[in-house]
Amino acid sequence: MSPDNEESTEHFFTSFTDLLVGVIFLFMLLLMVFALNLKKPAPIVKPVIITEKIRADVLHEIERRMQERGLPVVLDLTNGVVRLPESLLFQSGKWELLPEGKKTVEALAEVLAEVLPCAAYATAACQWQVQPLKLDSVLVEGHTDSRPFSSAQGYTNWELSAFRAITVYKTMMAVAPSLDQAIINQNHQPLLGVSAYADRRPVAREAFDPNRRIDVRFNMRANDQQISSPTVVGTPAAALPMVAEPALQPVVQP
Repeated sequence: MSPDNEESTEHFFTSFTDLLVGVIFLFMLLLMVFALNLKKPAPIVKPVIITEKIRADVLHEIERRMQERGLPVVLDLTNGVVRLPESLLFQSGKWELLPEGKKTVEALAEVLAEVLPCAAYATAACQWQVQPLKLDSVLVEGHTDSRPFSSAQGYTNWELSAFRAITVYKTMMAVAPSLDQAIINQNHQPLLGVSAYADRRPVAREAFDPNRRIDVRFNMRANDQQISSPTVVGTPAAALPMVAEPALQPVVQP
């Protein structure tokens, strides 16, 4: 073989070797990228976002059914609340429901009995659509404004807010008994409860009327983690005290 042919063959093998090394290097690089991608966790949809949407759907369905009955309610979607103004429910310093307020509470109880089985564990029938995540609690909350309240019995805004919440709760249970024990959370606890906050959770800083209210607050779970965790009073309706009006007229201090 001539020197020229030997040199040409050597160059060919050198180029082929370089090309082969380059291909192997590229293959290893792609293999590393592929391996790193396998280790990346799959994108996770935040459960809180899903939970808030489901809760909003539940509240909108309650609102729609109340509107069909000619009894609109106020929604606070951020906090998961259906709001009932005190002016519709009670006289000042009282905790007996007004006739129009009683009608509203009874209608709300009927609507809850239809909707809540779809978003909880229940023996009652779902009359809407089954939801993928479940409620943990539904609290009937009593709230007052910041003006001091007193009575001959020594009651304050704490008792006033509690008595009003209990009155609403017991009225709802009388109309829709399934709300008491037939609708439960995943811990087999009654879904509905009562809480009272006096004037500690105002929704308006420069006014009194909006702060006197009953809130029905919906708390849900996502991935076994409760989104909000207020104190729940899971006492059956029959065990709650029947609160009678005081014999003396309460004195409301300005």
